Amino acid sequence: MPDTQHWPEEIKAAVQIRVTTQGATILLKGNVDSDTLAQAEAFISKTLPEKARIAVKEQFDAHRAVRQALRAPAQLGLNFALIPQLCLQLDGYLEIVEKETLSSIGDWDLLDQPVQLAGFTIRESINSFEIDVNGQQVKYRHIDAQQLKLNDVVSHVSEQDLVRWLDLEVRKPYVSQLQLQSYLVKMLTHLIHDRGLTLTALVRARFQLAQAVSREIERLRQLAMEKGFQGRLFEMSVSPPDSSVYYSFEFQAGMYPARQCYQGSYEFSKHFYPVIHDLREKTGAGKIAEEFQCAQAIDVHPMVKQWVRNIERQEKHSFWLPTSSDYFYPDFVAELTDGRVLAVEYKGEPYKTNDDSREKKQVGDRWEKSSDGRCLFLFAVAEDESGRTVFQQLAEKLA
Repeated sequence: MPDTQHWPEEIKAAVQIRVTTQGATILLKGNVDSDTLAQAEAFISKTLPEKARIAVKEQFDAHRAVRQALRAPAQLGLNFALIPQLCLQLDGYLEIVEKETLSSIGDWDLLDQPVQLAGFTIRESINSFEIDVNGQQVKYRHIDAQQLKLNDVVSHVSEQDLVRWLDLEVRKPYVSQLQLQSYLVKMLTHLIHDRGLTLTALVRARFQLAQAVSREIERLRQLAMEKGFQGRLFEMSVSPPDSSVYYSFEFQAGMYPARQCYQGSYEFSKHFYPVIHDLREKTGAGKIAEEFQCAQAIDVHPMVKQWVRNIERQEKHSFWLPTSSDYFYPDFVAELTDGRVLAVEYKGEPYKTNDDSREKKQVGDRWEKSSDGRCLFLFAVAEDESGRTVFQQLAEKLA
């Protein structure tokens, strides 16, 4: 039973402790504000043993979650602002830059690409042979015919036979059969005549060969898509709100498949949905998590009307921007009090300068610049080159 004698009057007025035969029950009276709630938890916890403190914290966190859920804008029937999407003029029509669009702007011809299979080798000895595909080694004994599936191999297999078999194994929807077969002929010629591999060895290793060729074709396609994407990035824009075709995304009530929902001591007041997806208050080491601080900075800023913790890999329920290979989902999306929208991508120290982060920043900046002031993009880090915290970075962005 905590000692309430020295509690401040405002906490005594808000909290009542009722003792029963089974222990003590904490009753919160009226609409207790967040600060008073935090003080009450602190006063109660410091007079209790460690095991009881954990139970009290869980109860207070659950209470905060319920309060947040009840007053979430989505629960109150309010709407989130429409978020413009990045588009591109294709054949005279404005289209959202989706995955299908990325394939078309990566214009390429497989036969124009250099023929190589750098990560594929075969080493033979008297009793065994070893296949190496990109560092993954598979060893076989020559006498183990069942393991090698040599019974499936027709005697005196020709290069044309192997080409036809590979054609079926590595068929791609974005490459014509004629183009693929011509490429496979060039590939076998390279492996046999330039690399010195025997046809028998290639037939034995045909399954690993098919995997390696398939990955090489996908690698070449990805390079072409990256080149095409970068070449047309500065043509991408958001459509004007008064245009006949306006592409946008909208967060909708009940359409938020959150996982590992937030339960912490800080009470967020502006999150659009009643729960917050995958947000942790502290790291495993007990430190305040960096993404949590970013969420806090958004929640307390006076220009933020409401915000959403965006869910990755949910293209129907989350806001995304295109990259050369896929979509990226900014960590936070906010509606501002003046009607603009803000997307925030947060990166920790090890990731803030890698290629993936650079591309995301380029795309986000393009989304902002093409929006005629309607959209803002912030690539936030724990501390930038000028020594500014995430709170300061956000404040300057919205200044």
